[in-house]
Amino acid sequence: MSSITSQHMTTQNTQDFDLRPRFEVTADGVFYVTPASTKTDQSASRRIYVCSPLFITGRARNESSRGWSRVLEFTDESGTHHVYCMPMSLLAGSGERLKAELLERGVKISVEPGAIKLLQQYLQYEGSHEILLTVDRIGWNNGVYTLPDCDFGTTEHRTIYVPKGGVTVRYRTQGGVSDWTQKVSRYAGGNSRLTFGICAAFAAPLLRVVDLEGGALHIFGPSSLGKTTILRIAVSVWGDSVDLLNTWRQTDNAQESTALAHNDSLLALDELSQCSPHAAGEAAYMLANGYGKRRANSAGDSANEKRWRVLVLSSGECTLAAHVATGGRIALAGQEVRFTDIPADAEQGQGIFDTLHGFPSGAALANHVTAAAHRFHGTAAREFLQHLTQADQDVVNQLKTEMDCLADELAGRDANSQVRRVALRFALLAVAGEYATMWGITGWKRGNATWAVKKCFSAWLAARGCTGNLEEQRIVAHVTGFIEQHGSSRFEEIGTENDRIIHNRAGFRRINEHGETEYLFLPKAFQNVVLAGFDFRVAKQALMNARMLVLPLGEINKIQVKRNLPGFPERTRVYAIRLPNEN
Repeated sequence: MSSITSQHMTTQNTQDFDLRPRFEVTADGVFYVTPASTKTDQSASRRIYVCSPLFITGRARNESSRGWSRVLEFTDESGTHHVYCMPMSLLAGSGERLKAELLERGVKISVEPGAIKLLQQYLQYEGSHEILLTVDRIGWNNGVYTLPDCDFGTTEHRTIYVPKGGVTVRYRTQGGVSDWTQKVSRYAGGNSRLTFGICAAFAAPLLRVVDLEGGALHIFGPSSLGKTTILRIAVSVWGDSVDLLNTWRQTDNAQESTALAHNDSLLALDELSQCSPHAAGEAAYMLANGYGKRRANSAGDSANEKRWRVLVLSSGECTLAAHVATGGRIALAGQEVRFTDIPADAEQGQGIFDTLHGFPSGAALANHVTAAAHRFHGTAAREFLQHLTQADQDVVNQLKTEMDCLADELAGRDANSQVRRVALRFALLAVAGEYATMWGITGWKRGNATWAVKKCFSAWLAARGCTGNLEEQRIVAHVTGFIEQHGSSRFEEIGTENDRIIHNRAGFRRINEHGETEYLFLPKAFQNVVLAGFDFRVAKQALMNARMLVLPLGEINKIQVKRNLPGFPERTRVYAIRLPNEN
């Protein structure tokens, strides 16, 4: 790229001698050359310095054929190479905006009169005419996977990543794939939590391929157990943890921009406690659902909504539900389906490790793999994407089939839809890990990924406590707990002589004709106090399914019963509850 010759400056025939003015790019810079007026008078030619070497390597536009720009490549004084997608709108007007943008990036521009006009002319008409497609996010774009510096797959036009403000991410590489395999990944083999984290990294770009929603995998446990080590090793698949390991301590807007910058990739978020309990609950939905808040632009119209699909790998000392509870709220089942809690402890007496691979302690192994991940990173994901984008539809179909079969095995026949959704996500991790192994990336034995995912799924299920509807289980436990805690203090006895004053009365208590204790909740207290924070429709169904709610005889679609209550002039409708062990 030593020179670029103008194709628009003149239309005269110059078979023997070119009299057209032209631009030349040399190692010394961009020059505007005015040739001699005659063939014999070469001394009359003039070279005008415009700027330092600046190459135009393409013309770019977005999918709507708007947002036209020029792809510029140049090297600054420090030797750093730049690829800059310059908006054509900078060429409008006097050129001061253009000059400021290029100067800020390290391009030196002539201060001579007219130089900026020549620069505008050069940028508008010269250089390569190859059309590139601009994309504002990494990940899948028209069947091609885009990283900031390269594409994977084939398409009509090459793509170039042009982030729209906010967070930008460096997906750097260091070392080779074999270095990462031998120095990092091999130590994850036989260690369920490390394998699980690496599988999550490989699974992230598959979410869109198999049409699975995003979600979060939250590794929780006491401090110094090794949770951050899992995150560091997982992000080494994509790059250096210095660039890719994020913290939960972010505003809503920053969190949206961070999610967008990791679209179709792994988003690692460390230390859940740094996020407020309310914000954590909101983030569980936002990150998994894949879109941010709707906002209006300066004209009052709806602005472009940020959308993404990410797989989050998170860490913290407690579960999402426990963290949300510290803010006086109740975590909903929908949040926890999207935000799956996995105990960090592998239960082998070695923290996150199942095996130490000959190291004297878990700390020694953690230090080794963390240091190795800092030296070797970023190549495994690229190798995985190279294989994935070369795979035909039969491979993709087989991948989906294997995922569905493993999800059925994990969830079992009696599991409800919530458990099934989590099982699908875990199954995707296992399949991603097995394919990465088959493609020679991990260095693991076949079946290691599946073993690790099954172990982590069992740990999640054990911590969850059931395979049924989690929200229904919580409602039953909550109502039972309320009665056990307040049975003698907030319920007035019926049929006994008692002058005790009941403060904050929730209802009444009586022994029915079958010798069972019924707790008769006053409607407003039941709905607004006892079941505050729960969906009442779900709550009543849960209590009916648990056979705790006493239904009126002969009254279809009614769930309140009539009872004679002290101090009430007539029979009053109440919610009658029996504890499960009294059914």
